[in-house]
Formats: sequence, structure tokens, C-alpha cells
Amino acid sequence: THHVPPQCRKDKHGHINYRACADHSPAGSPEHVLSLVNLGTRAFVKGDYETAVRFYDEAQPPEGKRKVYSDAVFHAYHAAAYDHVGRDAEALENARILAAEAEAFERGHGASNVVPHRRRRGAAR
Repeated sequence: THHVPPQCRKDKHGHINYRACADHSPAGSPEHVLSLVNLGTRAFVKGDYETAVRFYDEAQPPEGKRKVYSDAVFHAYHAAAYDHVGRDAEALENARILAAEAEAFERGHGASNVVPHRRRRGAAR
């Protein structure tokens, strides 16, 4: 069974301390990944793109494993952060995912799981 560390649970105000959760959760666990993504997005909002990208990179599974996918907002932040630090390939990859999600949403299919489903054919993503 999966154990959620106490540091990753909401406090009495409904907030999670993402730094504490990242420090106390196993690497690659859902809590660890979510914490790193949230820390990256906080850095992005503050204009600290280098830190944002570092957290986003750390949230990705090791090479050869599946990639982290989420909603359009997730990929918009990632695309912009990578663009700000000159990592054009990753910026473009996330922009394409964002475009695919927006297109699916416009067609009324919702954006949930659009990209992983479309990419399932070949290499694991």
C-alpha cells in the first residue's frame, strides 16, 4: 500500500507545505512529483525561471520512464519556463501538448488524458 507522509497532508487551513512534502516523500512518488511541480510554478510566478525549470526537471521520472502530463495550465507554465531559459526543444514540446489539449477542449472532448492517449503507440512517454 502507498503511504502518504504526514508532511504531504493538508493542514487545518487546507494548505500543503510543498517544500516539506518534497523533502519527506520518496522520489518519483505522486506526492513528490506534485510538490516539485508546485514549487516550480511558484518560482515561475516570481519570475525565477531557472529555479522553476530545476523543479520541473526534478519532477520528471528518470530517462526511459513515463513523462509527467497534466492539464493545459501545467504545460503552459512549463513551455514558458523552458522558453525563458533558452531550452527551445522542451518549450516546443510543452507548447505542442498545450495546443493538443486546447484543440481537444474546443472539440468538446475535454483535455483530460489527451496527450498520453495520443502518444501511447510508440515509445513510452
